[in-house]
Amino acid sequence: MVDRRCDRAASIQWLIGGVTAPLMASLFLDQRAGHIALILVGAASCLSGFIYWRLGRYVSAEEAKQKTA
Repeated sequence: MVDRRCDRAASIQWLIGGVTAPLMASLFLDQRAGHIALILVGAASCLSGFIYWRLGRYVSAEEAKQKTA
């Protein structure tokens, strides 16, 4: 179950950074606001990276707990 959470977080990060950014930028570049879209997508990607990092720490803690039990 813990591994599935990390997979989901990695997928979210890839979707935000790899798929959403070009789509949003292409929509907003016509209106000369592509830089705003890329800033928002970059912030969302950083947030998902933080979530991924926290889940990694959680997985490490759970593994350490299982080794001591």
